[in-house]
Amino acid sequence: MSLAVGGRKGKQTCVYAGINSSAADIAKGVNEHLRAFGVDPSKPKATSNASKQQECKLTELSRSSLFSDPSDKECYQRLLRVSGPFGAAASSFAKVPQIAVFDATGPKPKSRGIIELPKDAEALDIIQTSENTFQVAYCHKYELFLAKFGDKNVSSEPQLIFTIPEDEPSRPAFKSLRFLSADFVLALGTLARNGGSVLQAFRLPSPGHEKARLAISARVPRKIVGTSLAAVNLAAPPVIGAALGDTQFVVAVGGKDSSICLFSLLHKAASKISLLYDFLELTTIKNVHHDDNISGLAFSNFVPPKSNIRQQYVRLASISLQSSVAVHSIPLKKFVDPAPRNKNAPPRTPRYIVTYKPKSAGQGLRALVLFTVSVLLLAIAGQWAMSH
Repeated sequence: MSLAVGGRKGKQTCVYAGINSSAADIAKGVNEHLRAFGVDPSKPKATSNASKQQECKLTELSRSSLFSDPSDKECYQRLLRVSGPFGAAASSFAKVPQIAVFDATGPKPKSRGIIELPKDAEALDIIQTSENTFQVAYCHKYELFLAKFGDKNVSSEPQLIFTIPEDEPSRPAFKSLRFLSADFVLALGTLARNGGSVLQAFRLPSPGHEKARLAISARVPRKIVGTSLAAVNLAAPPVIGAALGDTQFVVAVGGKDSSICLFSLLHKAASKISLLYDFLELTTIKNVHHDDNISGLAFSNFVPPKSNIRQQYVRLASISLQSSVAVHSIPLKKFVDPAPRNKNAPPRTPRYIVTYKPKSAGQGLRALVLFTVSVLLLAIAGQWAMSH
C-alpha cells in the first residue's frame, strides 16, 4: 500500500492511500484505488499515570479512480507522492503502465492527466514550483525522466534527462528519487555485483543544457544495501518558487539490514549558479527494526522557530516490511555563516543545521585550501613568466 500526507484544512490533515477496490468491483470495471482519509486530533486524555495521551479520529473522505483501465485485475497503485496541492500515483503490473497526476486541494482528488510509460516506474517524486505549476521526476532502471506541468495540462512530453552509461564501473540502477529543489533531484542507486549503494544528486536541465548533469555523489557504507530514501531541507524558502538560499539538507538511506544511514549535504546560493557540496556521512543508526528490511522513510517538515528557547529537532519516521514503525529525533543547532555576503551587507540570517559532526568534516576545508594554494601558485608562475 502506498501512502502520502496531503494538506490541512483547519485541524484536519488529509492522508492519501493506495487501496484497491474489491475483486468483485474490479470485475465490474470499478477500481477506486486512491482513497483519501481525514485525520482529526482529539483532546488529550489523562491516563492512570497522570500523563496525557493524544488520540486521533480517522474518517474516510473519498475514493477515486485515476488510471485509465479500472478493469485491469492485476493493476495496483504502488507509488504515491504529494507536494502541496499536487499529487502523482504510479501503477504496477498494469497492462499499460501509467503515472496519474491529480489536484490534491480537496477531499476528492481531481485528475490532471496521465503519463503512459513503456514499463513500470521504479520510483517517482513531485515538487511544486509555483502556485500553479509542478514537476514530476520518475525513473526506470538506468534512465531518469522529467515532466513539467502547467496551469492545466502537461506543458511538455516527459523528457529523458539522464542515462547511466553502460561502461560505468558497477553501473548503479536507480532505486529511489527525491527532489531537493526545482533545480536538483537526488537518486539512490544500487551498484552491480553486490557493490552496495550510492547517492547521486543531479542538476536538472536549464537553458543551454538539455540534459541533467551529475552535481555530486556519496557512497553509502558498503555493508548497507539501500531500500529507501528521504531528504529534508532545514532552511526551505517561505514562498513556493522562491530561490533556494544557503542551506543544509539531511538525507536518510534505509537498508536491508535494518539500519539507517544519515548524510548532510550543503547548498550554496551563488550569483549565477547554485552549488551542492560536502555530501558527508553523519552517522548510522543500526538495527532499527530488529533485522527487518526498511521499506519506507519520511522526514517531518522543519519550520525554524521565531525563538530558540527549546532544543530543536527534525523527526525521521521509518517503516518495515513487518509493519513496525520507528521515529527518531535528530537534534539541530542554530548556525550563522561567519562570512558576510560582501563588506557592506548586513549579517546573515541565522539558520539551523544538524548537531552531528560529519565524519569527514575537514574534507571541504582541505579542498578549499588546496584550490586556493593552486590558484596562488599559478598566479606567481604567470607573473614570473611575464617578467622574463
